[in-house]
Amino acid sequence: MEKPTTIKIEEAKREIVNKINEFRLPFNIIESILKDLYMDVKMEVLRELIEDVQIYECSLKEKMNQYKGDE
Repeated sequence: MEKPTTIKIEEAKREIVNKINEFRLPFNIIESILKDLYMDVKMEVLRELIEDVQIYECSLKEKMNQYKGDE
């Protein structure tokens, strides 16, 4: 059985916190780093959404063309 996503999430959080603690940086610097990382992730999520919409719209167009061809 594959490890449940909830467990993977908790393990990832724990590993991230442990890695951050290894650097022993002040919290204001950690905050700045995390903000930058968050913005990077947010941009990637947006890029994925745009790509998914394009793929979905293309799929719909193909189905419409097939439907029109069947008439």
